[in-house]
Amino acid sequence: MGAIDFVLTAGCLIVGILMLLGKGDKLLEDKNAPDRYKEYDMKKAQKGYGVAFLIIGAASVVSHKINTQAGFGIYLIIVVLALSGSVFYMKKYCGK
Repeated sequence: MGAIDFVLTAGCLIVGILMLLGKGDKLLEDKNAPDRYKEYDMKKAQKGYGVAFLIIGAASVVSHKINTQAGFGIYLIIVVLALSGSVFYMKKYCGK
């Protein structure tokens, strides 16, 4: 695993753990944060995004162990599914 891949994988895993522990408030703040806090329950949303980041981090580790084009294709599919699943979770279950 290259240095950049290792940093990105570790970053996904660390962010996922922070989100699951409810410590990801600073990671989600931007100029639209007050509107988002009015519209969504951000504690639930953090848990959904935390799971997505952990799935992406784990898929990255597995993808680098397989190290084939098929492994990379499966990795991309998992990333798209994890991100779209987290958006679906936020829209369906985190609204106020």
